[in-house]
Amino acid sequence: MKILMDTNRVKTYALGFQNVILPLQQLGHQVYWAADFSNFIGDINKIDCQIRQIDIVSYPFHRTNFKALRQ
Repeated sequence: MKILMDTNRVKTYALGFQNVILPLQQLGHQVYWAADFSNFIGDINKIDCQIRQIDIVSYPFHRTNFKALRQ
């Protein structure tokens, strides 16, 4: 099964994300992570799932988020 994690902004690959991604992968799922990684600090290649860059902001009704939905 394919699972999509969607968050708005990601600066680090924190333990909270690892605690979600790794158990899902151990169950045999493919995990995709869609977020705004433009301000990411660290090595993005260490994240053990497929990354998708989307242009999303925190305010839910911002017009930019319609573009993120299409992405």
